[in-house]
Amino acid sequence: MPRLGMSERGRLLPMDVACSRLVPAVQVPRPTHRAGWSQPLCSGLLAVPVVRHLARPRTLSRARVQLRAGRSCEPLLRWLKDLPDVEGLDKLRIRQSAYADGGLGVFAARSFEAGELVCKVPSQALLMPGGDADAESLATALLQEYQDADSRFQPYFQSLPDKIDLAPLHPLLWPKELQQAEYLAELFDGSALAHHIFSARLNRRGASADEMWALAVVDSRSFNLATADGEAVRALVPFIDLFNNFLPLSSGASSWNCVFRGTIESGALLQAECPVQEGEELVHLYDELSTAALWATYGFVPEEDIDNPFEAPLITVPLNKEQRRLKLDLEDRHWLDEQTLGFEIPWDAEEGGPLLPALCQLQNESLHAASRHVSVLQHFID
Repeated sequence: MPRLGMSERGRLLPMDVACSRLVPAVQVPRPTHRAGWSQPLCSGLLAVPVVRHLARPRTLSRARVQLRAGRSCEPLLRWLKDLPDVEGLDKLRIRQSAYADGGLGVFAARSFEAGELVCKVPSQALLMPGGDADAESLATALLQEYQDADSRFQPYFQSLPDKIDLAPLHPLLWPKELQQAEYLAELFDGSALAHHIFSARLNRRGASADEMWALAVVDSRSFNLATADGEAVRALVPFIDLFNNFLPLSSGASSWNCVFRGTIESGALLQAECPVQEGEELVHLYDELSTAALWATYGFVPEEDIDNPFEAPLITVPLNKEQRRLKLDLEDRHWLDEQTLGFEIPWDAEEGGPLLPALCQLQNESLHAASRHVSVLQHFID
């Protein structure tokens, strides 16, 4: 198993929002692939292992191989450029990823400011099921279009890896002798993903190699797009599915520098989440997934040590009214760094000062019990 890419020390953090959250290391979540990502929120004064900042590089990357001979992205680019409302393609270049096993990647042909639009793919280019939002419906729609020689998506299909190259470690593409629904359900015990996908799909009689390939394409390359009423619909998004996930630690770049957003009405887009330099590979976070979940969803296991921020639990707790007031009272001047609170003695220890309430919260003690710490401290200073 790869090492945990984060400090094992407990760190004292300022918290922002009252919430409660736990991200298990081997969680295989429901299939909401590439849903919009929000930075994990912390909400209390608590000593816990903390994930590293966004700007810290990590090594996890989507394992994708080069397109086989005869398959090309050029027809895809020509097709997209002929559509209205396409934006940003001239600002990007496709070439070998900075990650050795990352296959093709997308690179900036010029610099981008934080918040700037990187590219947009309009709704006309999205491959979506007719009405249902589930993976099976999207896989069926994909096969229908793929088998239609006159489909408008044929340029897109030329950019997809061949069946041999697509997510080779994905459970749906395992050898037949390993594709036992009971075994896979046991492997992901209790997960809706195992029962819904593996059992239903692998028990289906007569499932062809094409059907299994289509399901693997949907698992490994689809996005969630929002409807007008806030529901999520699965879709394949040509070109944007070429962007990788994480960059290698050795690259020295940020872990990810783009954020995905999309609706079925306006299409899909990527925005720069931080400044991007010309020549830098553009990557975005697919979802908050552990290594196990990335394997089950995208069909790859990184060959090198990784630094995945979602590999260990992140636990946050709600703040009561007094704790929220205390957090505001501490202000920036009391935080010497992310791990250390500093107080000025004797002023902060006087009645109405922040030291005593902070000790109460940190020690989970009453005001009277915590006062003895202040008494000892004042005696030491005197």
